[in-house]
Amino acid sequence: MLTSLQFSGASIANVIIGKVEEEVGQACSSNPFEGIVGLCYDTSQDEAQPTLMAQFIDKRVIERPTFSICEKRTNQPPGYLILGGVDPSFHVGELFYVDVNVYDPQLWTVMIDGRMSDVTCQNFAILEPRLITHFIILCRFQVGDSEFVEDSTFAVIDSGSPWIHVSPDALKEIHQIVKPIRFSDGFHFVDCSTMLQLPVIHFHLYGGQRLSLEPEYYVFKVTDILCVRLLHYCVMLRIQE
Repeated sequence: MLTSLQFSGASIANVIIGKVEEEVGQACSSNPFEGIVGLCYDTSQDEAQPTLMAQFIDKRVIERPTFSICEKRTNQPPGYLILGGVDPSFHVGELFYVDVNVYDPQLWTVMIDGRMSDVTCQNFAILEPRLITHFIILCRFQVGDSEFVEDSTFAVIDSGSPWIHVSPDALKEIHQIVKPIRFSDGFHFVDCSTMLQLPVIHFHLYGGQRLSLEPEYYVFKVTDILCVRLLHYCVMLRIQE
């Protein structure tokens, strides 16, 4: 159907939207929103179904097909979606860019550098494809001075999920370093008083870039004593080539 949208005072007429008639899961019913804005990149060149960003460009609302997201560490507003660029007041340091891997045109996937010693990453996929948008799958990463190679070659970047998912074997190794104190309802907890003593996690992206995550960014407080860690595990299925 066609409708009109307003983003920060800019009105866009005749925008193509879809209506959800059947919900899978509890995302819509358990969260206070009325719709979802899809920001996938355009690979199909289908003029009959242009992406939202393509419609913004076509209607001259923005000049560049770029968006950036700034989220708070809590569930309280404001969070920011910036269409057409990046606000330098929301980040420190220099930005760098990594090529998108067309694993799935509906997902933002980037290559993870799996080269370490004689270990070569193989192609894997998530056992349940519908859940893939909730995962970041890591191939090569580093926790403090310890380095791990996962059997995967891509990472899925999802702004709607705070979790970082790795394989069960890798998580066991990480537990030896992070040392969670309790497991409950799928969550691993650590003592908040030791949070700043936890190691920095480094993600090695293809092309030599490295993203570093300090403990205050992968652990958040549940109470004054307990903090929950954002590392989880997922089941993976090998793709036959």
